[in-house]
Amino acid sequence: IPDFKLNMSGCPNTCGMHHIADLGFFGKIGRKDGAIYPAYNVLAGAKRGAGQMAYAEKVGDIPSHAVPELVYRFLKNYIEEKDEYDDYHAYLKGEGIALIQSLCEELKEVPNFEDDRSYYIDFGAKRPLRLDDMGTAECSAGMFDMINVDKKEIESYLTALSTTADKASTLDNLLFHTSRMLLVTRGLDANAKIHALELFAKHFVETELVSIDYLDLMNAAKAGDMKTLIAKELQAIALANEVLELYKNMDDSLRFKTKKEQPVQSAEASLEGIKKDYRGVACPMNFVKTKLVLETMNSGQQLEILLDDGEPIENVPNSVKLEGHKILKQEKDGPHWVVVIEKK
Repeated sequence: IPDFKLNMSGCPNTCGMHHIADLGFFGKIGRKDGAIYPAYNVLAGAKRGAGQMAYAEKVGDIPSHAVPELVYRFLKNYIEEKDEYDDYHAYLKGEGIALIQSLCEELKEVPNFEDDRSYYIDFGAKRPLRLDDMGTAECSAGMFDMINVDKKEIESYLTALSTTADKASTLDNLLFHTSRMLLVTRGLDANAKIHALELFAKHFVETELVSIDYLDLMNAAKAGDMKTLIAKELQAIALANEVLELYKNMDDSLRFKTKKEQPVQSAEASLEGIKKDYRGVACPMNFVKTKLVLETMNSGQQLEILLDDGEPIENVPNSVKLEGHKILKQEKDGPHWVVVIEKK
């Protein structure tokens, strides 16, 4: 299976590129009777072909010490059964996802800490996992990881254009990643190509952060007009380089140093306080949305946000404090949290 991609990182951010893998893992903490142990989320099924971009989806989770067994048994089954299916995604749909879920269930048990400490010690570590070994949350790292995933793809496709025989597919992929790369700076995300192109056209081309002349190129890409894409190869390359340059000139407020984008004071900033509901918004997008609102506010003004329990409340307030703002209130209200921030 030479084309199979297995990506893995103990970090929950996207630097391990688990979300674009055929089989991906990213770290989490498990708990057993109050003791914590290293574990992984298991993802499968990313699509990377032209016109069918999709992130891998979470299938289950598993203690870290059970990962080798899961990988061995899953890949053994895939190698034995793959000739019965058209491709890997057909295998996943037919039996692969069910197998991963079954293995996660079978291998999920962790012995008590007193009976076997080895499950509580991460690979390469000398002592059991401890919370005080964890760094402070920094949601902006997740945001830049998202950007860098697309940045690397853009650079790869730009290089490939000089040698590839499949210009149309390469340009199609190049424009998808070019369109998606900076959407996170607007609190937006898109997995589907058409959605990414539409959002980029609306927030970057029509606002003239990049030239309005690229609108025809965007329309051709949305329509799947490969003949026009090939004819506009030089324009697609120029757009990709322009987006890379925008990123290089982005400031800490997620603004781009162009004549077209100047700091704008929100109409909300004249109010005594602003309230935003970010329940259901995943990390790091909830932090990005919070940061964008704070950038429109006056010093000393207060922003109240609603966050989900779990990663959002664990990460966003700490990241906001790292930006220099004050957390005035952090209280649980039923299933969610109320956080009040004072702009620095």
